[in-house]
Amino acid sequence: SGFSLNLEKSDFNFSYLKLLYDQLNGNNSDIEERLFVLRDKSQAYSDSFLYCELQVKIIEQLIDSKQFEKANKELAVENFVQICEGHTYYNAYKYYLSGKAALLSKDENEIPFMDYYIKAFDLINEISITELTWKILFDLYMVYSERGIVSRTNEFKNYTKQTIYYIADKFKSDELKNIFLRKPERQYALNILERN
Repeated sequence: SGFSLNLEKSDFNFSYLKLLYDQLNGNNSDIEERLFVLRDKSQAYSDSFLYCELQVKIIEQLIDSKQFEKANKELAVENFVQICEGHTYYNAYKYYLSGKAALLSKDENEIPFMDYYIKAFDLINEISITELTWKILFDLYMVYSERGIVSRTNEFKNYTKQTIYYIADKFKSDELKNIFLRKPERQYALNILERN
């Protein structure tokens, strides 16, 4: 019945919020397993964006734990690929994660990571600025910096900083802006950008 489906969806939403809370607090002991369970359950709700959001989190988790082969397998899941092809944001995210996995795994058989990053960059330029925008810009900055391509390094350094601060300025509250800027991955990026 409709009531039981709503109750199941409420339980699902609670489980997802709890997972996000645990992740924010560094309680990552069983995050990967919980993400797979939630992703599989999400398919029952015919919500492709929720499914993609969970699939992205799974792939990020696998890359962070250096499980590149498993990450590549998840990047190639047919349902995920089909949804991404119809949605610019998730397609850009898929290319970004493919680039990140290729770069970090240093797999010589993989398509060059730069091709993935450039494709992600091209796609993200078609939509409004998001969290993904600065991540792509920062990774491109790091790649150009490591390769010693000074003009591109400076270009992407400026783009990345401007994008992070642009997003931060959207927060009306100084407290929320500071929380946003202090998140470890953003703080890491800003520290590197300020240092160089």
